[in-house]
Order: sequence, then structure tokens, then C-alpha cells
Amino acid sequence: MSIKARGSGAPPQSLTRALLALLLCAAAFAQDRALERVELRVSSVGTEAAVAIDRGRSDGLAVGDRVLFYPVGGGTYTGSVLSVDDRSAVVELHDRTVVPPPGTRGEVLVPVDRIAREEKAEQEKEKEKAKPEHPPWENKDEDFTPDK
Repeated sequence: MSIKARGSGAPPQSLTRALLALLLCAAAFAQDRALERVELRVSSVGTEAAVAIDRGRSDGLAVGDRVLFYPVGGGTYTGSVLSVDDRSAVVELHDRTVVPPPGTRGEVLVPVDRIAREEKAEQEKEKEKAKPEHPPWENKDEDFTPDK
């Protein structure tokens, strides 16, 4: 069986379109999954291979995020976020024999869309704080005197 080549040797137009569609979908997916590096430090050492860090929900962290620690002496240690507060989090270390001391640098990769959601939520909170509790008083009692 022999395959005859078409005149130009270029791929069929349908194949070209399919490949272009695939590339566009892959680019859109990659853009949705963009990650931002959030730098952090160990703020305190807890019990049972857990440390507190100086980043939290307002920085885009969530339970289950993978954290990397870079001790001064070298090496890399990993952990997972166990709990998150607004400005801090607790990380469980995967290697329970090594606990990085306070001040140890680290990082976590956070999806950009999660950071954007947290920033939007903070802006909404600020707007709520700026609103007065009630509308201004209409009757200003400008004619009031204590003797009346």
C-alpha cells in the first residue's frame, strides 16, 4: 500500500485548525492556573512538627497549600498548611525530624485568582467600614438653647 502525497506537503487545513484550537485552550488553561510566589518567614515553632508563619488568608493562603522552607544551613523542607488565620497560618512539616527555627525563610505558590478574590473581599470590608451606621440627622436642633 502506498500513500500518495498531496501537492504542497502542508498538513490538511482541518488538522491545522484542530491544533490551533488545542493551543488556544492550553494557553487559556495555563493562564487560569497562574501562580504567584508568596514569601514568608517562620514566626514561631509549635509542637509536633508544626510551625507558625507570618502569612495568612489575606495573602491568599488556604488549607492544604504546599510550603517550602529554606534554612540558613541549606536544604529545603516542605510542609502543608493546616490552618489559616487572616494574617498567619500553621504549617505541618512533612519531615518531622527537622523543625526550622523562627526567622527561617520560605515560600508558597498561590493561584493568582485566589489572591485577586482575597483582595476584592478586603476592599468590600473596607467599603463596609466606611459606610456610616445611619444617615445624617435631618433635624440639627440649631435653635436649641438649654433654657427652652
